[in-house]
Formats: sequence, structure tokens, C-alpha cells
Amino acid sequence: MYKEYNYFDFFRSRLKFENPGDFYSIHILFRIKDINENSPEISKVIIKNRIPNINPFIGINGTIEECYDFRNTRSLCDYFIYSLEDFDMYKDEIICLCKTLNARAYIYDYKQNNNQILKVINHQSKKENIKKNIKCFTDNFTLSVIDQNDKKYQFDVDEPEKPMFDLMLNDIIKDNLLYYIETPHGYHIVYRDYDLSIKEKLNEIFPNKSIHYLPIILLYAYVDIKN
Repeated sequence: MYKEYNYFDFFRSRLKFENPGDFYSIHILFRIKDINENSPEISKVIIKNRIPNINPFIGINGTIEECYDFRNTRSLCDYFIYSLEDFDMYKDEIICLCKTLNARAYIYDYKQNNNQILKVINHQSKKENIKKNIKCFTDNFTLSVIDQNDKKYQFDVDEPEKPMFDLMLNDIIKDNLLYYIETPHGYHIVYRDYDLSIKEKLNEIFPNKSIHYLPIILLYAYVDIKN
């Protein structure tokens, strides 16, 4: 039995295009643990042949903040959304790919801008440390420039017990909560954390869970709920 997780309408209402060059990015990813003997052959080939995704996040001041290392996923394709018309146009295609190839679609809940990225690349290329991080620039599926004044954090929790879930939302995150959505195995929780106190408290309760600097949130999945 399959279950659909469709958040296109939710994220459409969040997209804001205010300046020339503003865009959002959507990524079709294969998770290695989702591929099995019943998966389409093309999915198995991509998992086998494509290199892991390494995704650099660059501070707006031009410093490399960190790299996401998606070693357990492979990227199928990326969509760069410059308008609501783009978002609507790609919707059916993204859903079809996910259903057909047993993949998932994720969206960066963070607005980017072409002009800002070009400035950062130009600044970064003049510095020595780009040589140390060249793999991040060549292997990534998007280049994200973070505005320090608009940080969001994502907590990815699998199958939480209700008392623990309520504790996270009501006693720890509280008014800093932006939203949360259900995923096939739990929740993606997105919140503000200006003084990092929330991150510290969550790390104490869930020491083995990662809290992401920039939210990459489930946009669409069609999964066998037995898995």
C-alpha cells in the first residue's frame, strides 16, 4: 500500500519572488535505502554510478560555512524556480519522476539570488581556501548563499513518540516554530534559533540526530508504507 506526501500547495504559498534573480531550488533524490530488487532498473544504475552529493553552503560574506554530505543519496535532477509559473509548470513532471523511479523531491526553503551567488563566487575564487574546497564546488547540485539574518534550522526526527514530539514543540521550540510537516518516517521541523539555545537542548535529548543549518524539506514522496 502506497501513501502520497504532497506539499506543493503548502510551499507554493511560501515562495516569494521580490527581486530580479530570486529563485528557489528543488532536487530529485534517490535514497540508497529506498532502492530494492523491485525498484526500476534506472534507479539501481543511478545509485551505482553517480557520485554522492556534496553541497556547500556559503555565508553571505563569502566564507564557506559548511558542506552537507549526502553520502546516502544520489541526485537525479535539479529544478531552479524563478516564478510561481515555473513551480506550477514542473509540478506534474516532478510527481511523475518520483512515482516512476521511486525517488523523492526536496525543496530548499530558502530564497536564493543569482546576483548574490555570482558576487560570492567571484569573492571566493580570489581566496586560497577555494582550492581546499574545490570538490564542494564541482560535485554539488546547488550552491547556496546564506543570509545570516534569515537563518532557519531543520530538525529531522524519525518516528517520535508523541510525548517527546510534544516536548520538542511545546517546551523547547515553542514560539520559534515556523512549521513542521509529516514525512514517511517522522517529521521535518523548521524553526528559528537566534541564540542556538534550541539546538543545544535538542542535542541533549537527541545526541545522535543532526540539526541542519539550511532546511531541505520533503516536497513530494510516494512510498510503500510498509518500508
